[in-house]
Amino acid sequence: MGAVIYIFWRLTPGFHRRVKARTSFQDDDTTTKPLFKGILDRLRFLPIKKMDQRTSIKFCVKNEIKCADAFRMLTVANGEATLDRSNVYRWYKMFSEGREDVNDEERAGRPSTSTTDEKINEVEKMILANRRITVREVSEDLNISIGSCHSIFINDLGMRRVAAKFVPKLLNCDQKQHRLNIANEMLDSVRDDPNLLQRVITGDEVWVYGYDVETKAQSSQWKLPHEPRPKKARQVRSNVKVLLTVFFDCRGVVHHEFLPQGRTVNKEYYLQVMRNLREAIRQKRPDLWKNKNWLLHHDNAPAHTSLLVRDFLAKNNTLMMPQPPYSPELAPCDFFLFPKLKRPMKGRRYATLDEIKTASKEELKKIFKNDFLKCFENWKTRWHKCIISHGDYFDGDKIAWYKLYLNNQRKSFIYWSCKRIRPLIIEVFSVLGRSPDLRAWIFGSGLEDDNLAILASAKSIIYRYFVQVGLTGGPLIAWERRLTRRSTSPA
Repeated sequence: MGAVIYIFWRLTPGFHRRVKARTSFQDDDTTTKPLFKGILDRLRFLPIKKMDQRTSIKFCVKNEIKCADAFRMLTVANGEATLDRSNVYRWYKMFSEGREDVNDEERAGRPSTSTTDEKINEVEKMILANRRITVREVSEDLNISIGSCHSIFINDLGMRRVAAKFVPKLLNCDQKQHRLNIANEMLDSVRDDPNLLQRVITGDEVWVYGYDVETKAQSSQWKLPHEPRPKKARQVRSNVKVLLTVFFDCRGVVHHEFLPQGRTVNKEYYLQVMRNLREAIRQKRPDLWKNKNWLLHHDNAPAHTSLLVRDFLAKNNTLMMPQPPYSPELAPCDFFLFPKLKRPMKGRRYATLDEIKTASKEELKKIFKNDFLKCFENWKTRWHKCIISHGDYFDGDKIAWYKLYLNNQRKSFIYWSCKRIRPLIIEVFSVLGRSPDLRAWIFGSGLEDDNLAILASAKSIIYRYFVQVGLTGGPLIAWERRLTRRSTSPA
């Protein structure tokens, strides 16, 4: 009986943690019978899975326990969930004949006629032809069940139905390419000067309302199963509002001001804002003001790009940071500051303009410096996302982190490699009689066909320099292939 107790001691999940031995294991019946009865009483509440029951049967076979005793123990231990008598005897016989596997053998069964490769290809063609087609329509056209059709959509094709996202504008090819070029340009600038974003001051205007409707997430609340779902009435924004202009950098807010009542944002008003901003930089950022190396970033609003403002910025040698049009997800004010400012104010009512201004100032003060630092780091990540998305909008799209990492690593390695061979580039271009253009060499453009022979003759110099700087692997192979391809291509 001690062996039987040990079987269930080892095979029953958690049994050894729940059952306290009332006596030591002995072979005499006077000690084991009461202990065995107590164990069976506890096993009644510990259901054993089918595979565990088969394992128990196998263990009984190995220990030469009779099948009837094994079935009785399984019944006491598992109750109604026990395998029926015929299954217990069948598995006992198979284990006695030498079987070791407790799993069921694969059976042919009825072959599926709905999820064949032909059906999956037909469903895929129909979806690609009409992205708004429903599961029911596909099911009726192909004469397959809705469940099988839904399984093909989800499991075989890995597709899911989503709603279209509102965007500021449907970008054309030129606008996407412009966004792509600016993202590449800014990433290259940051690689050249890692402290570049610490000198950027960005800003924009935003309307702050006396009452703004809560978001869907803000109005959500917990409820019990028997309680009705909470309701809310449809509301609109208040007509009481004030325009706030904010400029900030990675250390915090540099300057903010409110539009006076009765005025509009035109070139004259924005020119005065630029004067106030310069004064705020002189007082709050004396290091940037002394070095005169800070960069201004704002969007392409008419007041911002007016001739009057551009002349003022040029006169004061203010460096500009480019911003592609129709790109709020690439502007720190739009993707960071304004949502963080307005979210706590949604759902609250402010009766006067002074209350709105006071609340806005308080919310600006609550933003920590670390949040501004994360914003500028997120800005770089968004440039990478823009490149991966080929210049299109990317908010709401799932872009794998490894794509961002690979894009960043690939760009950094190529640029770093070419910067290390800058002396070689200058030497080769001096032979060609041209001024060196590092960026053209990085992207493989700007090389004329009539200079390919001279460039090919400099291959030994290139190879020697690559060996010298330790870049004898992939970079050398890439350069050799490019030179060979260009030298052998027809004119």
